[in-house]
Amino acid sequence: MPFRLKVAVGTPEGRSSTVWTIAAHKDDVYLSTWTSGGRTKVSLHATGDCQWSGTEKWVKENLRPDFQNQDRHLEKWHQPDPDSNGVRILCRLLFPAADLSTFNKDDKVRADEEILWLPPPGPGQGTRINCLLYPPDAPHRDSHPVPEEVKGKHRLPNRGHLVVTANVSNLTDEEEAAFAVQRMKMLQGARLALGDPLPPGLIGTVFKFQDDDGVHGFVELSLEEGISIANPKDHPLIRVAVKTR
Repeated sequence: MPFRLKVAVGTPEGRSSTVWTIAAHKDDVYLSTWTSGGRTKVSLHATGDCQWSGTEKWVKENLRPDFQNQDRHLEKWHQPDPDSNGVRILCRLLFPAADLSTFNKDDKVRADEEILWLPPPGPGQGTRINCLLYPPDAPHRDSHPVPEEVKGKHRLPNRGHLVVTANVSNLTDEEEAAFAVQRMKMLQGARLALGDPLPPGLIGTVFKFQDDDGVHGFVELSLEEGISIANPKDHPLIRVAVKTR
């Protein structure tokens, strides 16, 4: 049976992240955010190969009309090694409190009862959503040390158990400094592409990072109060790798 979890951090009427979808088809896992409008997706394949890619349609229209399939991949990596219990963290999403946006959400988003809205983190904190892969023989219902962190789980036919968790933790000084630099680069890039002042109503995008524990993931950053980086449909995609804890 297919698995799909739609999740956002914040509230439908107030400050929030964009809505992310975590889905599974057979033994492969996919992540996407509605901000990308079907232009990019993250693929975590059963082979261990992982990639952040543009969709065929978007690449043809915006990057290369004569593209080859490998041209779609913006970033490629391999899944990390398992821990001592055989558990792998396939991907991590990070949503800093300061980057939750007040952009207007349409009625469809506000009325979507499938979206799991996670409480916003406090000042100086961030919500981390982890996609964990437990081995097939793991007692996954009881093996996670903090059961209330589990937000979704699904049996992958030949791969094990996909378990999605969420927790709030303090951002380190290193993370705060790295994010400040990336916000400044985003602002400069958006102004070059769209002019200054920036048009209102721009929504967020993500930046790929790799944690010290080898986990690859994405952090959603905003430019300023209520405004995030412009829609990638309208200007060249800006990609920056940031390192976090």
